[in-house]
Amino acid sequence: MVACKNNLIIVGDEIYVETAFDGKHTSIAEYYPEGTVISSGLSKWCDAGGWRLGVMVFPDELRVLQDAMAVIASETFTSISAPTQYAACTAFSPSPALGAYLRGTRQVLGEIASFMTQEFRVSRLEMVHPVGGFYLFAGFGQWRDKLIQQGTHSDADLCARLLSETGVAILPGTDFGMAPEQLYTRMAYVDFDGSRALSVSGDESLPDNFIEEYCPKLVKACQRLDQWLTSL
Repeated sequence: MVACKNNLIIVGDEIYVETAFDGKHTSIAEYYPEGTVISSGLSKWCDAGGWRLGVMVFPDELRVLQDAMAVIASETFTSISAPTQYAACTAFSPSPALGAYLRGTRQVLGEIASFMTQEFRVSRLEMVHPVGGFYLFAGFGQWRDKLIQQGTHSDADLCARLLSETGVAILPGTDFGMAPEQLYTRMAYVDFDGSRALSVSGDESLPDNFIEEYCPKLVKACQRLDQWLTSL
């Protein structure tokens, strides 16, 4: 392995691991445990956006680095709030209830991802079908010429127009390292009532009308975006 041969340190960010729709993940730490640091936290895989508790797992071989990181952390913050600590104790303790919750969120997010991808591809947006998480990284390259004709030259301009003219809020690709003229954007598909959606998840398939009934704002967003692009 290249990392082992060159004595590299790898940071494996696994904060989205439990959102993989098929429930499968192989950590790089299984192949290179002595040089891999795993980072994670509650906010993503546990669908707990406001509960900002992060963790890093170091192998014994990197104890010096762990100690140095602890010193840096001690000068950055004092402690995590008590409610968040109690939540973390529950989240990081395997249980049937937690397992059922994670299976439900994967089922719901996977269904929404398929719907959003299909709708946006009909609108001629470019993207890879997600295998987990709750984002789409969509490109508007097919609409570049028409957008430029109307004075929209960058992804930031595009996002500003969409927010102003349709009410759909997305982030420009430049926030994630893309060039502005590539017209890439990141879209989050989490604007729905999670508790209500999870109430119909489980071992069986979701209802046929799941998206329309339980995620109406996402349906409306797709419709508004398509109508806006068609009108260019």
